Amino acid sequence: MNNSSSISADSSVDSYYVSRRNLEEQNLNTLNYKINVGATYNHLQLISGIELLQFGEIIQYENKSRCFTIEGNPTTGYDTLEIHLQQNNSISSLNGKSKNTYIGIPLKLNYIIPLKAFNLQLGVGTISSFPVKWNSIYLNKSVTDLENPSSLKMINGFVFNINASAGILIPISKRFDASVSFDYRKNLTSVVNKSYSVNQKYQSFGAGISLRYNFIK
Repeated sequence: MNNSSSISADSSVDSYYVSRRNLEEQNLNTLNYKINVGATYNHLQLISGIELLQFGEIIQYENKSRCFTIEGNPTTGYDTLEIHLQQNNSISSLNGKSKNTYIGIPLKLNYIIPLKAFNLQLGVGTISSFPVKWNSIYLNKSVTDLENPSSLKMINGFVFNINASAGILIPISKRFDASVSFDYRKNLTSVVNKSYSVNQKYQSFGAGISLRYNFIK
């Protein structure tokens, strides 16, 4: 799957932070795995199971961070006089591929259209996903260093996704079919929670190949 992320934030977060993350976090290709079971009635098929999902990005942060010049004292308070950029190699020290792993439980409805040599399959559904391993480390919101949202306990424990697919089923034998499908998946909820003040969602496009066994044929 080709993953792309979208970052937005509430008014308390500077737009410079949002623009850097959207610009410097690039699409990442990942592999997903699934074991599904289903029941078919006429041309409708209901599917559920378990999936191993990966969300992530290729991080290419520029080695620059903000520097704040402040003036004041504890009694009267502090004022920011100037904000400028300075070289900071720690910002780019962890650049590269960043993958986060989730367990997903799909619930999907397929509509099967019989054709001569194969069947056309169209599907829509949802995936409820739960993080099992978080690796991504991002810019902090002041753009002075890096931070891990997981270490700050800011990762959502549940992410709700929608899914759509189109593909073909090719009969191999009486019991086995091969499936080739094109899939689209999008987060409806952010992977980080509201107290982080950032809304981070992924959408993914990809193709998949699977082998299906029919218990009743």
